[in-house]
Amino acid sequence: MGKTLSPSGTGRRDPLRKQHRHLNAQIGKAFRAKLTPKQRLQALDRRLGAGKGARRERERLEKLIEESK
Repeated sequence: MGKTLSPSGTGRRDPLRKQHRHLNAQIGKAFRAKLTPKQRLQALDRRLGAGKGARRERERLEKLIEESK
């Protein structure tokens, strides 16, 4: 695994890197909030493979899908 660089290119302890990661997390959170539970489950399948990984998240999303029916 290589060294992770920040936007300023100075390394892990760079305050700009922390700010950049925080901003990316906020953008991702806002994007996911617009998706339905079914769409979020499909996104997990695309990212990790059908039914693989994120067991608890999958269970939570499947429960939400069943409740909405």
